[in-house]
Amino acid sequence: MIIDVHAHIGCDQRFCFRMSAKELVRAMDRYGIKCSFISSIKSLVYDYIEGNEDVEKACLEYPKRLFGLVAVNPLYGKEAIEEMTRRLAKEVFIGVKIHPHYFNVPADSPLMNPIVEKAISLRAPLFIHSYDGGVQLENLADRYPDALIVMYHMGGGDWEEGVLRVRRFDNVYVEMSSSFVDVGMVETAVEVLGEQRVLFGSDIPFQSPSISMAKVLEANISDYVKEMIFYRNALELFNLRGKI
Repeated sequence: MIIDVHAHIGCDQRFCFRMSAKELVRAMDRYGIKCSFISSIKSLVYDYIEGNEDVEKACLEYPKRLFGLVAVNPLYGKEAIEEMTRRLAKEVFIGVKIHPHYFNVPADSPLMNPIVEKAISLRAPLFIHSYDGGVQLENLADRYPDALIVMYHMGGGDWEEGVLRVRRFDNVYVEMSSSFVDVGMVETAVEVLGEQRVLFGSDIPFQSPSISMAKVLEANISDYVKEMIFYRNALELFNLRGKI
């Protein structure tokens, strides 16, 4: 079984990426993915509220297969908090999606504080993109030890630095999708953080799930640790037993 904590629906015309909910589920079936956490590309680059509506519809259409991440833009202040609160009250949403690069708001910006504090109060995990070697997320985690944070892409190209920067924070988990397929990525994350803090993600449709799957399958770790990364960690961390 595989739980993918990083997937998308929608369209990004800049890069010719397009994926409907139906196409995503078809791809999940092809790769043996039981369920996916999704956000809308529309939420990240066009209209975040409209994109969240698309995510909600997709999750209702494919229950137990798709779970929503509500994307919120910190630049919208109170409106973003209201959108986040409204969506997270619905069972189909499982967490909050932040993309510092697309929103042009660093993850450690003071503009993030209200969103993180609301997520903590709602016990909602934060899924945050990282491309800076984990610098911003290190600062954010230091400021909010009670926030549950998933660092997408393990810090980006400087993934080794990213893993090292967040190792002291038990509340930070890493997701290992990226266009970098360096030898030892998964092994390093497991060694530095412990196998329970590494999660599987594909970043579909920006990448094929086969890339992240190969990283895990070819890693020099035990079969049980591979199972932890593929699904066991997410199953427990996000309370998915009986929901998928």
